Amino acid sequence: MSVSETARKRAARDQAALLALPPDAVLTLPEAARVAAVSARHLAQERALGRGPKCYRLGEKAIRTTLADVLAWVKARAEVSPA
Repeated sequence: MSVSETARKRAARDQAALLALPPDAVLTLPEAARVAAVSARHLAQERALGRGPKCYRLGEKAIRTTLADVLAWVKARAEVSPA
């Protein structure tokens, strides 16, 4: 098994574990990126442009979001392709 295969399987396992949390579970931004299946950098760029999920500042550097907010953000960004 290659390194990239192992990394993909680990990411899928991590994502599944995060999705099993209750909707009000508090997530870090890297965890939120895993749930949304985007890079942490992309999530940071979306937040900087005001298009990211709703986030909460819990301290000077601690920024968090909830699973429900991330899933709502993903759903709002979904595009329906014609059949």
